[in-house]
Amino acid sequence: MAPEGMVHALEILHRLLAPGGLLIDIHPTSEPPPILVRTGEGEFFTGWLQETDNFIEYQQAGQALQQAIQQEWFEIAETDEFPFSTQATALDELVAFLAVEWKDAVITPEVAAAIESLFHKHPGKKEIIITEKISIARYRCMGCDSNASYITTK
Repeated sequence: MAPEGMVHALEILHRLLAPGGLLIDIHPTSEPPPILVRTGEGEFFTGWLQETDNFIEYQQAGQALQQAIQQEWFEIAETDEFPFSTQATALDELVAFLAVEWKDAVITPEVAAAIESLFHKHPGKKEIIITEKISIARYRCMGCDSNASYITTK
């Protein structure tokens, strides 16, 4: 989604939230996630997961939220980060998963070679682990009034 669309979506959310309403935002940070191989002998760093668009949409999401704060639609109530891991037992399994679920993810040939080397070097159970840093934040709706139309669930 284009940055303008993100800001527009936040504006609509601001209009739809009831007084005292909260916006919960969860998205990955723009830091490339490390790729590790775990064997019976430990964890080995192989490189970083890349994206074809250089993680730009996560930066744009953060900028859209900053604009919403500047517009005084929302204020930050609480923020935190947590790890989220994707695991696979084979490189081809991971590549197939990424092709469907994370289409702009790229495992470079150098990282793929490092993974394959570790898989050949270490017998027994092995897995590939990609750990993203996820940002989570709660925003309070500012200026939400009782004249707006709200989405309610029962």
